[in-house]
Amino acid sequence: MTYRGLGRYYCPDDAPGLTAEEINRHNSRAKPLLIKNAKAPLHQSENSDYRMSEAAIFRTVIDHAGVNDVVDQNGARVTANITAFSLGAAGIYLGDLLADSGARLEWRATARTKLLSLAAQIIAAQTGGADTDVKYGSVVDVIGVTTASTSSTAMCGRALLRAYAQAGTASYLAAAEACAMFCRRMQRCDLQTPSGSIDDNGNPLRTNGFSDSINSVGNVSSRYFQDAAGVILFFKELRAIRGGSYQYGSTGLAIQASIDQIISDAVGFYFDGAFIGTPLLTAAVNWGFFDSKSSAGGGTNTFQNQTLSSVQYQRARDIAFGIAALYAVEGYSARVSALIAWLQSFTGFDATFAPTANLAVVTKTAGPNLAAGVAGGAAFDLAAAALLAPVLAAGGTSARNLKDTVAGKRPLTASSTDASNRKNGVSFPYASIYTGPTGRLATDNTAAISVINVGNAAIVGGIYRLQPRALDTFPDGLAAQIGSAA
Repeated sequence: MTYRGLGRYYCPDDAPGLTAEEINRHNSRAKPLLIKNAKAPLHQSENSDYRMSEAAIFRTVIDHAGVNDVVDQNGARVTANITAFSLGAAGIYLGDLLADSGARLEWRATARTKLLSLAAQIIAAQTGGADTDVKYGSVVDVIGVTTASTSSTAMCGRALLRAYAQAGTASYLAAAEACAMFCRRMQRCDLQTPSGSIDDNGNPLRTNGFSDSINSVGNVSSRYFQDAAGVILFFKELRAIRGGSYQYGSTGLAIQASIDQIISDAVGFYFDGAFIGTPLLTAAVNWGFFDSKSSAGGGTNTFQNQTLSSVQYQRARDIAFGIAALYAVEGYSARVSALIAWLQSFTGFDATFAPTANLAVVTKTAGPNLAAGVAGGAAFDLAAAALLAPVLAAGGTSARNLKDTVAGKRPLTASSTDASNRKNGVSFPYASIYTGPTGRLATDNTAAISVINVGNAAIVGGIYRLQPRALDTFPDGLAAQIGSAA
């Protein structure tokens, strides 16, 4: 800085040719320094829109989890259900938020109170008694069906582990381990009574996958869906607490196995083709579920896809749970990379995973088309996108781009047929999640489908736990110019 004369700008204390008194006299009358904005400043922190978008999800979870399962954009109850799935998903979201040092401090007390409240609801809905009971440890819907889902019970177990991490209360861990006992029993349906998996000759059939559910009288489902691979995530978290050699399994049956063995067996069924040489989910071979024969009757012992209007399909969220489970076991392995490439080859994706129509369903007859859905019109499932986000981030996709997939979403329009199908759960069993302009989550500005699945909303919220790499804070395009290294 150089002296520019009286009435201009400040001059430094050592301005040449001026005494200290002259400098002080000048600076007392000087104009402020002129500071110009940079034309293209580099962002050094995340866009506040992320916090604004998550606030809508956070508010939805706090207001409705454990109270309403599906609500409209005004917060009114749409269906009189409170499912184990929504309890578990909300608990996982809140627990992970509390474990995130970068999450908003003003949310923490509310999140912790809600998490412990959900944990109490889960325990109240859990089947107790002795571990010899075929339903022991399962979590049924608070309001809804009396069938207990294996994948939902595992999600409730994960929520209970987070409550245990926050409060240190032994009852939370005990309830989580009861969930694990149930999941192990559902992995050994070859030994279950009154119904179990059998081969074509009527002998016990061991798949090592997790049966979908169990009904009120103790009959297990004959179907093994892709989403039950998500049970692996639960056992991975238990492993961090108990160690890989810790065993689960009913004392009334010879099914005790270590956590490591349970995970290995499940990976063999879902991804390795250890069961009759056919995997459930790989880039080359993939099926919606395996339908086993049951000693109670029914079943075919074949791999199948779901069908609607003669079109076979697989649910996007089921696929996402499967890929997330494999990633939890192997990291970003060649198999995980191949599955991601398989998904990204479908219509509706681009290289940075900013889907034009997000995930819908994978059709098996008309080619891999995620955008068209199974009954015409566009279908959306941001919960699937959020489940895949950590996997994609590990593969090099910008965390910022992934969050942009969710942040700032607005309601969309769909046909009346599509609206009716979504509302009734016919072709789209999971409501899509978008951040509506009212600050809540909405799927559409048509009253028929402006509904919010609270469990899916909680899963979508998990995308905000992604931590940006160094270059993710730069303006779009700049990181690519500099390089892909974090």
